[in-house]
Amino acid sequence: MRRIGIIIISFLLLASCRRESLQRATEDGKGVSACFSFTMTGMQEPGVTTRAVDPSTVDDAQITDVWVLQFGSGGAFVKKTYATSVNASAFLVKLVPNNTGNLYFVVNAGATAFATDPANEAAFQTAAKTITTETDLLLSGTKKSIPMLGQITGYTVPSTGYTARTVSLTRLLARVDVVYSVDASIASSFQLDKIRVCNVPTTIQYYPPAAGNFPASPTASTMMNTAYTSVTSSATPQTLTYYLPDNRRGVGANTGTTTARLKGDLDYATYIEMTGHTLGAQSGNEIVYRIYPGADNYNDYNVVRNTHYTLTNTLKGISLSDSRVHLASANCYMLKPGGSVNIPVSRANESALGTQIANVSTGWKAAINWQTAAGLVTLDYSTYLSSGYFKVMAPSTTAKGNAEVVVTDAAGTNVLWSWHIWVTDYDPTLSANVDVLNGNTWMQYNLGATALANGSNSFATSGGLFYQWGRKDPFPNSNNSGAPIALYNATGASFTPPAYSDFTTTAVNVYVKYFNAGASPISYTNQLAYSVKYPMLFLGNWAGSTATAAADGTAAGGLNAWGGEYGDQKSVYDPCPEGWRVPSGKKTSGTWSSPWSTWLTNTSTTGVNTAYAVWASTVGYYPLSGFMDPGSGVFSFVGSIGYYWLATVASNSAYKLTLFNDSTNPGNGATRSGGFSVRCVKVW
Repeated sequence: MRRIGIIIISFLLLASCRRESLQRATEDGKGVSACFSFTMTGMQEPGVTTRAVDPSTVDDAQITDVWVLQFGSGGAFVKKTYATSVNASAFLVKLVPNNTGNLYFVVNAGATAFATDPANEAAFQTAAKTITTETDLLLSGTKKSIPMLGQITGYTVPSTGYTARTVSLTRLLARVDVVYSVDASIASSFQLDKIRVCNVPTTIQYYPPAAGNFPASPTASTMMNTAYTSVTSSATPQTLTYYLPDNRRGVGANTGTTTARLKGDLDYATYIEMTGHTLGAQSGNEIVYRIYPGADNYNDYNVVRNTHYTLTNTLKGISLSDSRVHLASANCYMLKPGGSVNIPVSRANESALGTQIANVSTGWKAAINWQTAAGLVTLDYSTYLSSGYFKVMAPSTTAKGNAEVVVTDAAGTNVLWSWHIWVTDYDPTLSANVDVLNGNTWMQYNLGATALANGSNSFATSGGLFYQWGRKDPFPNSNNSGAPIALYNATGASFTPPAYSDFTTTAVNVYVKYFNAGASPISYTNQLAYSVKYPMLFLGNWAGSTATAAADGTAAGGLNAWGGEYGDQKSVYDPCPEGWRVPSGKKTSGTWSSPWSTWLTNTSTTGVNTAYAVWASTVGYYPLSGFMDPGSGVFSFVGSIGYYWLATVASNSAYKLTLFNDSTNPGNGATRSGGFSVRCVKVW
């Protein structure tokens, strides 16, 4: 690793040094001249080896402007001076004489940094520069320059003449060099596409933050992500350089230093996100690597100013047991407003239906089936078809809702698979946004909800979506009056169900049709095929277990259709996002225990807009948003009942949580064709 040493800047004294004083009118520009020279402390190196900045365009020893702030007894503000052109070896500045106090030198912060006087020294020590884009981090000069801070404590200004002092400057940013390559052993199966830095604070504090976490109380609005940088997948090491402000998140809970304990998620910790996709027969699976800077590889999540981090990453494989590796493969993708996601069509080959797309680089189309707002998502498949995936984008940075996208055969006739796109700013990776109860980590939102069920949000936003047991595809919910929420197609027109030409359906509502899955041409042996081909067809007498008998290959004969039972992984039909699953009542064994078993008494509440139930007094808000009747699919008991599925079967039915206005049952059976809510738990 390279160490950036102490740099001493030495120039000839320039008598024409241009200065502009911004000071109290009573001082009228008078004072005693003091002479200072500047040096830079070397960047510290930890013990490990927006968009990237070309380091050749940055001069980390350049001084383009200086603010001098003089404080007196008790931290009283005395004077400030701003110089736009600086002689670093002989910088002359006028100070108020006969004053003893601290001097601060803020370098490369711009002409407006202290246009307003700080109230006192304490106020200065918490003052910060706000950044909204990466370009705000560095000041443009001859080259880009790094903000710095110097300090002289207890400095007494003489009454006449001047003294010469040296000021040591510390850079307010850390430098992070990301050295990356793709090992030749996986070059034929993986392509690295892009890199960015996530969780970058939107402020730079001039004075060093006090001990402890900084920013002290981060939120989504106080952190930003850099823009993705497109990169070349190469076995030859490449380097990207980032300059980042302090983000001191502390240490994690790892107790060892083995490779099995490499860093995982910690709320708001800065990390490097490296994203690529698989190649070959299973093309298009998006793989995300997360690498955290810090003083070690295991527990330290602190990005500290004036520190040079070198992160060397040779990608050698896809190990999902590594907490840094995320396989974004699921039937539901959580997409932030303004974001995008790549979806692999090879998912259509992973079910009991077998290989539906023989060559994922050709012979398929992708389309938007429905969405809850016109233009909520857009889709591009032609650009990425040869790579085996398509891209879904949420163009608005504020719009939230749900959409369903499908992949079809080349003719666009038959749906081969479909995905739920959940456009939301809800972030369940943050500890404040989940509930830890009964040995599970729970989402606080129903699957598909865009608002919390706190009584002030309608069922249309807090209710989420409805699912038949064992099916992967959602049915849109209703509003407070029990009417279906509006759906739109890709062009913004009202969504129209497809023509079911091989059988006659009845209407559930304007968007959903109903058919008895026990009637010809559907039978218990081909229900799965019809459920995939017609994701918006509500199937009466849907059996769940028999229909997906080949899904898990166990003696249970498909009784584990959603997976997550008896210690198993979730199945290809699970409707929750990657890393989440439908809760189980037989989590690790055949012994039944409801995950809601501590919910023995009812605490239902009626709010301004919705009725909801609260688990554990103040934790777990569940809307009583009704359900879709198993015999007809129509919305029923909106505002008075809440049904929530488990992945566990109960004889010829399946278990659910039942919430009424006046009672609660944490686990009883229901026919699997009912359309109920889902509350996801974190994969264990």
